[in-house]
Amino acid sequence: MLREVSADMLTPDNRFGAGDMVKVGCNDCAGCSDCCRDMEATIVLDPYDVYRLTGFLNQSFESLIGNGIELQIVDGLILPLLSMENESGCCRFLNKEGRCSVHPARPGICRMYPLGRIYEGEEFSYFLQKDACPAKNKTKVKIKKWMGEENYAAYEAFVKAWHGLVVKFRKEALAATDVEVVKAIGMKLLQTFYVQGYARNEEIFPQLMERVKQCL
Repeated sequence: MLREVSADMLTPDNRFGAGDMVKVGCNDCAGCSDCCRDMEATIVLDPYDVYRLTGFLNQSFESLIGNGIELQIVDGLILPLLSMENESGCCRFLNKEGRCSVHPARPGICRMYPLGRIYEGEEFSYFLQKDACPAKNKTKVKIKKWMGEENYAAYEAFVKAWHGLVVKFRKEALAATDVEVVKAIGMKLLQTFYVQGYARNEEIFPQLMERVKQCL
């Protein structure tokens, strides 16, 4: 779904901020589910994604492992990803009608598609993945609205902080020579942000940011 790109592959015309209008509107994917099919497990879930999914499905993180979520080693870290059906290669949450069964709580990568993010230092820009979505006659939508976040500023701050933390943990894991140390680094991230629950009666972003600060 999200191709690897580097900053030098993008032009100024293909870098966008949250307030920019971009041609991504596709009439709610009417009659199409191409971006949910013929894929490998590549959709990495951040803690906010898992928080939304577990709340929507009223299930624990552990209960979803093997039932829509799988754990894989990504650049030295153990991280959860969306599961894909082995035979059809489609998302496990795609229903028989070709619609997303968790659409209100779909992950951030799914929500921003066909946009992607490019990180440079502590900041990021959005970019439009060329020819990624087959929908015709797309309409312009402000990226903030496209992402569907009521508190977009808090969401963006978390995305930046989470990316920085993952980069830090990856460097530590890749630099470690002891297998047990690498495993401990990965398990710390997994336990701290995914296994340990969050208070549902409190704002989620302050909780996430507090855990990020504890790990820096």
